[in-house]
Amino acid sequence: MSRTVAALLLAALVACGKSPADHLSAAQDQLAAGAYDKALAEVQAGLSGNPSDKALQWRLELAGLEARARSGDKAGVLSTLDRLAGQWPKQVNGKLYASTADQLKAAGDPAGAIEVLDAGLKRFPGDADLTKAIEQAKGSGSGDELEMLKTLGYIGD
Repeated sequence: MSRTVAALLLAALVACGKSPADHLSAAQDQLAAGAYDKALAEVQAGLSGNPSDKALQWRLELAGLEARARSGDKAGVLSTLDRLAGQWPKQVNGKLYASTADQLKAAGDPAGAIEVLDAGLKRFPGDADLTKAIEQAKGSGSGDELEMLKTLGYIGD
């Protein structure tokens, strides 16, 4: 069974009787416990309730983004950031891309973290947080990070 199908099934099971705020609290607990698939299922269940409170909806979205990043799901992170930038243009900024890249790197995907930073710089050219993160990676990055920086044209051969 695919990870997404399993998460959706789990979301359907946990959705019974909980408010979106309850799901956010449960998602935060699961994030703290390192249970990222369960956290994402809670987020999806909370969002499926179509919370009318926009601040709560945004916090659920952030918890889902964090769950994807901490589980090493680079593709999910990039697609979520792109979707959020369209839906929440005032909340999405370079700092969010940079912190999400840090979470992805901590999950064991330093090259994917560079890709997230690159996507952020494409959306927010010249952003100070993203530029600083790229410069730090150039100076102290791992082999995978340096290789991705080369691939993306941030450093020469």
